Amino acid sequence: MKKLILLLCLLIIFLKHQAQVVNIEQARIRMDSLGWAGMLNGTFSAQKYRDVFYNAALRGVIQHKMDRELWLLLVDAGISVADQVQLNNNSLIHVRNNYELKPWVRWESFAQVQQNRLLGLQRRHLCGTGPRFVIWDDDRFRLFTGTLAMVELEKIRGGTKSEWFGRASGYISWSFNDPGKWAFSSTTYFQPIMNRLADHRWAGQHAFSWALNHNWSMRVELTHFYDSRPPKDIVKSTFNTFVGVTYDIDG
Repeated sequence: MKKLILLLCLLIIFLKHQAQVVNIEQARIRMDSLGWAGMLNGTFSAQKYRDVFYNAALRGVIQHKMDRELWLLLVDAGISVADQVQLNNNSLIHVRNNYELKPWVRWESFAQVQQNRLLGLQRRHLCGTGPRFVIWDDDRFRLFTGTLAMVELEKIRGGTKSEWFGRASGYISWSFNDPGKWAFSSTTYFQPIMNRLADHRWAGQHAFSWALNHNWSMRVELTHFYDSRPPKDIVKSTFNTFVGVTYDIDG
C-alpha cells in the first residue's frame, strides 16, 4: 500500500450518515506511479442521556493503477444504536473502472449496491458509464467534470415492488491546495431522471483541511443533499457537518 490513513474522530458536530448520492471524487486516491493504493477511515462515538447512543462508521478504498487503466473499490458502512434499538444502518459497495482515452478524457464505468434505513432505502442497484474530462490538473489546482448515463433499480422500505428508470448524472469537482499547509475540495452533483427532469437530485460535498504538523491535520466537511421527489415520509433535503483529525502514514 502506498498510503494508509487512519481517521480518528475527536470532535463530531453532527453524526454522519451515508447520503443517497455517493461522492466518488472524495474517495479517489491520487497516484503518481503504477500499483496499489489504499485508504481506511473509521469513526466511533458514544453518548449517554437517558439512553446510551452508539454510532460507528467505516470506509475503505482500494485502487489499482495500470498503464492506461485504473480500478477502484469502495466499501462504506455505518450503524446507529440507542438502548439496543437499531436507529439506522447503511452499507454500500462501489466498483469503478477508469480508462484513459486521451490525456484530457477518461471513460468510466461503474456498478453499485447500497441500502440505507434512515433514508427509507431498502436496496438500490446502479450501473452507469460516461466520459470524465480533465480541465486542469497540477500539484496545486485540479478541475474535473463529467457526465454519466445510469440505470437505477431501487426498492423503498415498505414498498411492494422495485422500480427502475434511467438517470443522468453530471458533476463538477475542483480542489486547491498549498502542499503541507492547507487544502480545499468541492464536488457538486446534479442527477435528473432522463424523461422527468423535474424529478432530480442535487448533492455536494465540500471540505477544508489544514496541517497541524508533518503527520497530523484537521478537517472540516459539509455534505448536503436534496431530492425533489423523495420516498413517502422522507424529507427533501438533508445536510451534515463534520470535524475530525487525520493521521497520515507515508509508505
